[in-house]
Amino acid sequence: MLVVLATVMAVTPRFDDRIAGFKQQAKDQDRKRREEITNVTNNLTRANTELSTANNELERQLKAAHDVQQDAVRQATEYAEKKTRVQVSMRDFLQAKINAIKKAVLKTPNKSIKETGKLQTRLARLQQQQQQSRCSALQQRPRPSTSSR
Repeated sequence: MLVVLATVMAVTPRFDDRIAGFKQQAKDQDRKRREEITNVTNNLTRANTELSTANNELERQLKAAHDVQQDAVRQATEYAEKKTRVQVSMRDFLQAKINAIKKAVLKTPNKSIKETGKLQTRLARLQQQQQQSRCSALQQRPRPSTSSR
């Protein structure tokens, strides 16, 4: 019996050592898993921050591109309006010139149309210069801004 007791006592410390080893191994595995979870969480947080930054940058670039496009549309519209005004002005000028020549031909039937046209061309040039000087004076005046930004 004494031998059995000594054997049991000799076995018990080894058994306790094995249990302690298993406990330590479980603690180490738990610590490693917690570190892995922390690393993954940090990586996800970093990736989320980078994604948010990239999204903000993309929104800024899209807004800038949209603003550039809107400016181009506005400039094209202004150009088309100016072109139309010039065409109307030229049409009115030519119509006035034709009417003036008709009137001059009717008043002076003994002069040739060519001679009457030269006189009317000079008169029209003077009128056009006066109109241009009036337009440039109007353009130099400051206009109140109508756009609201």
